[in-house]
Order: sequence, then structure tokens, then C-alpha cells
Amino acid sequence: MKIRIIHSILVSMVLCILSVGYAFAAVPVGKITYIEGQVDILREGKLPSIPAKVGDAISVKDIIRTKSASKAEIKFNDGNILKIAQRSRIDINEYTSDGESRASLDLPRGKVEANVDKKVTARIAESPTANKFEIRTPVAVAGVRGTQYFTFHERGVTGILVKEGKVETYNPKFPDVKVLVTAGQVTTVAENRPPQPPRPATEAEKKGHETDVAPTEKPKEKAEDKSKDTAKAEDKPEDTKPTDTKPKDDKPADKPTEVAKAEDKPEPSQQPPAGPPVGTTQPSAPTGDMAMTPPTPTGDLAPPPTGDFFYAPPPPTGDIVMTSPTPTSDITVQPSAVGTILPPPPITETAARDTTPPII
Repeated sequence: MKIRIIHSILVSMVLCILSVGYAFAAVPVGKITYIEGQVDILREGKLPSIPAKVGDAISVKDIIRTKSASKAEIKFNDGNILKIAQRSRIDINEYTSDGESRASLDLPRGKVEANVDKKVTARIAESPTANKFEIRTPVAVAGVRGTQYFTFHERGVTGILVKEGKVETYNPKFPDVKVLVTAGQVTTVAENRPPQPPRPATEAEKKGHETDVAPTEKPKEKAEDKSKDTAKAEDKPEDTKPTDTKPKDDKPADKPTEVAKAEDKPEPSQQPPAGPPVGTTQPSAPTGDMAMTPPTPTGDLAPPPTGDFFYAPPPPTGDIVMTSPTPTSDITVQPSAVGTILPPPPITETAARDTTPPII
């Protein structure tokens, strides 16, 4: 009986311890306030990861990872802000803000900017042993003595650039060698070496770190601004021209003007004949002064025929005039003055013998 009671008590104690530990681990210490690109969270550092969303709670032991071209921002309950650049990982190892401010964040890779609230820095200044805000990399520890600074770790080298306040850094392998970096200075820490002496940071370095962690303008916002500008441009009255609705090919044609000019030109003084009359055969009519008419034969009568044949006058020069075939009667064909063939009036045999001598 006693063994059963002891066993029940032990089981109850274990369950209470586990529940208290789970409740402590699940207490949110901050939330995600900005996401750009792909960001995920490993709850209590365990797989599988879940996609992060704006407003998601962040608890101790959580791991936040950003992918390429991605950024995130975490605001903690005590007012501290952590901006995370692309290809970075941040582990929330320790974070308390009840009465004391103790924060320890691991940065295995990537870059972050820590904006520490002035109330937290005042507590750290008053009691540095009870309060702290530090970022740890594989080769360095950067503890806050000021308010705003960058911490990055790439290719085995850690860098610290301070914007405001002071940051104390050291290599855990050389804990006695500490370097105090003030506003506007930067230092680097390599593996197996203490921190380098601080030097003034260049403007290019400052601007580069600012760009890496600052939110960028979303493409959607750019598209919306462009659409608004386009809508405004379309609303302008001067951009709507009525002449643009007419096709370019509807210009008044120049052909009627050219035809009118051609009609106004004077006609040549001599035009070619319209064509031969019906019943005549002649070549193409010459143009200009070449047109000629055949001469009219002299005498009142044509030469008398010899025997059954009669004389036909030679063809005139100029236009070629065709004569009709030889008639079988005493009728002769006499060319007209205008190039046409007309039968002459009939001639009696007596008149022909008295007026024209015979041809020998």
C-alpha cells in the first residue's frame, strides 16, 4: 500500500514539473511584426518548421529562419526590436522581462540589427550582472551597453557595427580581451583570435547594413502606384484627341486635284483622226502634220479602158488608199478627196471615145 502511494506521488511530481516547464517555454516573449519573402519557425527548435506569419508569437527556444531575399522583424514584450536580414538564423535561448531584463540570442549565421529600448539599457547600466542583452555568434559575444547596433557572422568572421551607444565584445576563447565599440565604429572577430581594435565605419558599410535589414517596397505597392498614375493620366482632357479616332489612311486623296489639272491643260491643235469610216481599209492614222489626203485626179473623166480593161490612177502619196477590184462592167472607181472609195457616175462609150485618145 505504501509503495503505491509513493509511486503516485512521484508520478504527480513529474507531471507537475513537465507542465510547469512546458508552460514556461510556451510563454510568448514577443511577436513577429514584419515578414518579407519566406520565413519559418522551429517551435522549441524542433522540426518540422512552420511558415511564419505576421502576428505569430515568439517564445523561448524558438528558432526563426529567413530564406534568400527574405526579411523579418520581431518586437519583444519589453520594447526591444530585432531586425533579421536574409539567409539568417536566430535562436531565442533566454529572454525574461519581469523585473529583470535578461536576453541571450544566438546568431549562427546571417545578420541582425538590435534596437534596445532605453529603459533596458538603463537597467543594464545600473546592474550589469542582473540585466543583459547579448548576441552570441560562433566566435564572439556582443553585449549591449548602448541602444542600437548591427551584428553579423559570415565565413567564420563576426562583425559588430554600432550606430548609437556602446557595445562590449570579446571572443569566448579569450574572455579577458574585451573591446568596447562606440557609435560610428566597427570591429571584427575571427576564430581563435581576439577582437580587432575598433575603427571608424565607412558610409558605404553603414548604408549596406541598413539596406540589408530595412523593409523593401513591395512590388504590389509599385503596381498600385503605377495604376493610379495611369488612371490620372487617362482622366486628363488633353490626352483624348478626337483626331486620333480617324484612321491615318483617310486623308483627302490628291488624285482628283491631279485629274482637274490634267483637264485644264489645252488640247493639242491637231488631234489624230477618230478612225476610218465604215467600208474603208487603211493603216493606223498618223499624228500631227503627217495626215494627208489623196489628190483628186485631173480631167473630167478617167482614162478609157483598153479593150475590156481600163486605166486605174496611181495611188496617191501619203495615206494608202485601197482601190476596189476591177469591175466587170464599164463602171470605174474614182477615189474621193477624203480617202474614201465612191463609184463615179456612169460614162457612155461614145463620150469616152471622143474625149480621150487611145493608149498605144
